[in-house]
Amino acid sequence: WLSALEGTRWLDHVRICLRKAAEVVSLLAGRRCSVLQEPSDRDLNCLLASLVQLLGDPHARTLPGFQSLVQREWVAAGHPFPLRLGLLCCDSPREEAPVFLLFLDCTWQLVRQFPAAFGFTEAYLLALHDRSFAPYFSTFLFSCQRQR
Repeated sequence: WLSALEGTRWLDHVRICLRKAAEVVSLLAGRRCSVLQEPSDRDLNCLLASLVQLLGDPHARTLPGFQSLVQREWVAAGHPFPLRLGLLCCDSPREEAPVFLLFLDCTWQLVRQFPAAFGFTEAYLLALHDRSFAPYFSTFLFSCQRQR
């Protein structure tokens, strides 16, 4: 199992995302400009923007703040949850990319390292992960508000 995980380079992706977010927070703290630009899609922008807010804004580390962040940066921004999570059959496997799960894992890493800084636990993150695959709520079943 561990060699299969290593083959995906998942932990490298987690490390890179957290490092880049920390770099942006450092730039913002130094009052230097920072612009997120992704040429082909918006997946990584919402991931990095979310992590930057999580690192830089104490309110984002509270439960209401985190819920607001997910709603604003992922749900309202139109992240294609069903497509990226592989919940829909699509012609192109390139459409499947667990970007939201990567965000949750990055958040989990931070919660594990700095539990006192967060107003929620890994149990909440696990519940959010599970709900992204279960059709209990329309939040993660659709890609935009119109579909919901």
